[in-house]
Amino acid sequence: MPTLAERTLEAARTGLITFLDVQRPQGSTRNPVTIVFDGRDDIFWPEPPGEIRVLFSRGESADELIKRLIEDASAPRTFVLVSNDRQLQQYARQHEAGIMSVEDFVARGAACRRAAVARKTASAGEESKVIPEVFRARVNREFEDLWLKDRG
Repeated sequence: MPTLAERTLEAARTGLITFLDVQRPQGSTRNPVTIVFDGRDDIFWPEPPGEIRVLFSRGESADELIKRLIEDASAPRTFVLVSNDRQLQQYARQHEAGIMSVEDFVARGAACRRAAVARKTASAGEESKVIPEVFRARVNREFEDLWLKDRG
């Protein structure tokens, strides 16, 4: 499977949104996520799932739009900038927003996915250990029949 960097621009953007929707490195589905892409006015993008918002810079750089979003925020401390761009990281720090590298964010997504799979597997395992009452009575009768044959 190609990495995001090896895909077409549209496929990479779609892959990022899918990663956020499936892996959920942002944690809860209620945690809003804003993705900022450099873009022109003629780019159309379908509505992403959940609390994921996609913005195109249209007439300014994505970096400028990100800075403006941080500046305009009523509580920039609630923001976490995911970027390896040192200038953007410095800007976010100055405004008391959190920062995370892309690698850490991707690793967190993988960890979240593994945890979700483990929870699902564990709950499926618990469900499979429960024997419905109808089958329990049948198993007990079969064991009783076997026991009586052995003793008889």
